[in-house]
Amino acid sequence: MILVIVTALLALAFLLTGRVTVHGAMQAIDFDLLLVLFALLIAVELLRESGWLDFAVARTTDSTQYATSTSSSMPTRRQSS
Repeated sequence: MILVIVTALLALAFLLTGRVTVHGAMQAIDFDLLLVLFALLIAVELLRESGWLDFAVARTTDSTQYATSTSSSMPTRRQSS
């Protein structure tokens, strides 16, 4: 929350000092990107609430445990001094 307040104060300072105009600030906003990010947030929250995200993480970590256990038995290279 502090980061949001500091960012808002900085934006207000830029507007009040004239470094950025209101028109310039509005031109700098990429609404398409904001829409995509919002859609991704909603999609991830839906996956998390449905339990599918937990399932995918469990499957991924189960498959990497095998790779980790087999790679630990491989010989390592010795570095020459």
